[in-house]
Amino acid sequence: MNFSRSPIQKLNIFLGGPLVGLIIVTACSSPRVALRERLISALEQKRGNDHQVIVPLKQVTGFAWDKFYAFGPYTAAAQINRQLGFDWPGAANTGIEHQDQFDLLIFVKDDNVVEYVTYPREHGDFYKLRKSGYAPDEAIFEIRLEDHGIPMLVPVEIASRR
Repeated sequence: MNFSRSPIQKLNIFLGGPLVGLIIVTACSSPRVALRERLISALEQKRGNDHQVIVPLKQVTGFAWDKFYAFGPYTAAAQINRQLGFDWPGAANTGIEHQDQFDLLIFVKDDNVVEYVTYPREHGDFYKLRKSGYAPDEAIFEIRLEDHGIPMLVPVEIASRR
């Protein structure tokens, strides 16, 4: 058995490891992943905690937006576009129409999607959200643990009435 490598194979090994690492770090540090992680962190504060946890989305996002929308599993792209009030070509590529593991969170500025997140429902579910969306000053949610132990985001105006 000959274990010697050609100079090209050695170069591939030398460059391959750091390159893969760079790709992984870049992918993990994308704005979408970072936003998802910030939201998960805010929601996870509630697990095992009896204190009220309020999440103002404008403090979590780190970018400018003027409307926030949340869509549940199996939402059709046409319905997303209707609720947004404009055609967003990315709606069909999110996978929300065929999935029940995540909610789709969309942030809009000047009738353009500036960011969206597929948010895993096991870390929290968005419900009782109005179809017309929320402005940054309105997108303030209380995190509640429901009977099945999953954190739910409830708009503060609804949460305060309970």
